[in-house]
Amino acid sequence: WLDKDRISAPEDLLNELIDLAGPKFCGAIFGHVHQVVRGHYRRRPLFGTPSTGFQFPPRSQQFAVGERTSGYRWLTLGDDGQINSRVQWLR
Repeated sequence: WLDKDRISAPEDLLNELIDLAGPKFCGAIFGHVHQVVRGHYRRRPLFGTPSTGFQFPPRSQQFAVGERTSGYRWLTLGDDGQINSRVQWLR
């Protein structure tokens, strides 16, 4: 139900960014997904940030609000291009 609001070809965008930036492209951080996302693309990390409002249950087939509270993502960017991250949930 939410896929209609996604970028239609995210691989094309990531490929373009990686090809333009080369080794300087260390990863991608994106938000407004109402869930925690962590993955990789072409060996670079991808981090989706949870909502500061409410979360959607993973793989929900229709609109629903999950039990997770508001959250945010801490980032530590290393001089070597390493991205370390953790999610902090509010109580």
